[in-house]
Amino acid sequence: MNVIIVGANGRPSILDMIQTYPFKSEVIVLTYKRNRKTGGTFWTRINSSDKGKKQLRLSTAPTFTHEDKIIMWGTRIQINLNGAMVFNSPANANNASNKKIAREIFEKENIAAPKLIHNNELHTASYPLIIRKDRHRAGIGFNIVNNDIEALKIIKGMNEGEYYMSEIYPKTEEYRVHCGSGKALLVKRKPEPNDKSIVAWNFHQNELPWTTIERKNYDHEMVSLALRAVDAVGLDFGAVDVMSHPIKGYNGPKHVVVEINTAPSYTPYLIEKYGAYFDLLFRTKDKFDKWDHSKFTKGTSLAWKNKQLNL
Repeated sequence: MNVIIVGANGRPSILDMIQTYPFKSEVIVLTYKRNRKTGGTFWTRINSSDKGKKQLRLSTAPTFTHEDKIIMWGTRIQINLNGAMVFNSPANANNASNKKIAREIFEKENIAAPKLIHNNELHTASYPLIIRKDRHRAGIGFNIVNNDIEALKIIKGMNEGEYYMSEIYPKTEEYRVHCGSGKALLVKRKPEPNDKSIVAWNFHQNELPWTTIERKNYDHEMVSLALRAVDAVGLDFGAVDVMSHPIKGYNGPKHVVVEINTAPSYTPYLIEKYGAYFDLLFRTKDKFDKWDHSKFTKGTSLAWKNKQLNL
């Protein structure tokens, strides 16, 4: 049996973990990089025992067996997994990465999120609105529009179906809830920017330190919402961005889910939390072997199996 983390090349968080976290068993990291000119994919193997110092270039794509355990770290690459046990399947990671699909899932599952606006609702929408491509990162392409004329101008420059529009939730606080297998691993509070007109409170817009919330001070309603969001998308783990405590006079939910990150940026404390969580997943093979796999009607994720077996 191999325990494997798969992620795109260029994600330093994977190397940070391999170099610093003392895994109790050997862990293989497989990274890949696509060649845009040829369409091919280059694969690299790193072993935890080498502390990330040696990277072996693979001549062919990696192969897996049903005995392997694989963590898909922020990747939705389509590869033949050959029945391996997968945490965060590529299909579900894709649903999380596509923010429009994720918001639609939240809406369907009655998980509080900023209200989606459709094109035929522009003339009656409550402005301002946010318009973004369905796949985005780091606050790039964050468009705020104040009327339907501005909205249509932004939409004109986007491909149909590759963007989403939503109302702005009037938050006074924002958090990131790190979830794993139905439990909160860590809760961080994002700092309020000095410029109160900034809507996006991510690190790339606001390079202020985040605050770690002590477990005894967790807002259980917020944590429960984040866990439900991860489960709804079919993920085993994820970092959920949650906006909270709207301004006075707002008639809406106390917390809303914005998105789920499947490869959040690491800090030393996060490495400790995710490293311990991954180590736990890797060391529970006996439990998995005792499952009655005939009961699994669909899906390959741990979250789905847990749900079916009421674990």
